[in-house]
Amino acid sequence: QEPEAAGPRALRWLESDSFHLVTALVTVLNLLTVCTELTHPGVNYGPINMAFLVFYQAELLLNLAYKRRSFFCGAFETVWWNWLDFFIVASGTLEFQLHGVSGSHGNTFWASGLRTLRLLRLVRIMKVVKLIWRSDMAWAEGHAFQTFMMLVISFNTLIMGFEEQWSAFPMWPCVDSALLIIYIFELLVRIKHSGCRFFRGSEATELVWNWLDLLIVVGGVVDACFVPSAQGGGKLGNAVTMLRMARLARVFRLVRLVRAVPPLYTLTVGIAKAMQGVGWVMVLTVSVLYICSLVGVKLVGRGWVLPGGLAEADAARVAETFRDIPIGFFNLFKA
Repeated sequence: QEPEAAGPRALRWLESDSFHLVTALVTVLNLLTVCTELTHPGVNYGPINMAFLVFYQAELLLNLAYKRRSFFCGAFETVWWNWLDFFIVASGTLEFQLHGVSGSHGNTFWASGLRTLRLLRLVRIMKVVKLIWRSDMAWAEGHAFQTFMMLVISFNTLIMGFEEQWSAFPMWPCVDSALLIIYIFELLVRIKHSGCRFFRGSEATELVWNWLDLLIVVGGVVDACFVPSAQGGGKLGNAVTMLRMARLARVFRLVRLVRAVPPLYTLTVGIAKAMQGVGWVMVLTVSVLYICSLVGVKLVGRGWVLPGGLAEADAARVAETFRDIPIGFFNLFKA
């Protein structure tokens, strides 16, 4: 076990699940920002990267004050994460200082090497997996978390419209990355809480929505990490276009709002039941029109009930109304 920290008791919240959750979200956001920085190089990510560095510095200093010597000395499975965090923060701070001193000469060999070390932050994603694996995720089925996800889905739906209307806004990639983080976190939490039942489903409807959420999230990750920003040609360009068109599937998440709001769900169920009655009305209407058209073809189309004194031209026009069953059916439907 990890030795007990010798630091102030006021800093015990550093070991709480809430703080671990915050660090996990920041780590995932950092991962998606790195991927977005590669696919959307035209955006200035300096303030965002600086915000990440400040958070990591604050986390490191607080943990040093709380754990003291045990931060660097202890069980290997715990200490090596601490050393990694220290190395990440040190390299990031040195990069910032070097870039500030060199000014316009920031693209030197050392600056480029230190900038490459940012990729070490991606290793911290394993801490997120470790946190999710060890934590109790029963709260994922609670009303508060479900309400939060409904608000996120509603916000995402509005953002999709704004993104199409004002596509030149430079912060859309960051907003999409933040929303994707929330969806990834929700998916991991639900998989951890439900286990294999997430992929099997207790009900057919729930199974469909689980797999739809999984495909939407995986498609979003692929789109954010692997789809190049430049338009490609040939088969690659077609694949990229199809993948971006598949992002429209995110709109289907809005249907989850109907399931989450009882009045909307009751109204939807009522409309569905009413549509069943309308369907039977259509069946009855088609049956009656078919029978009437069949009788009309036999009696009128063949002239069995036409008056004997009717002119030949008029008789032909009347018979034309029921020349065959499709024409008779259509004329009865128009009438």
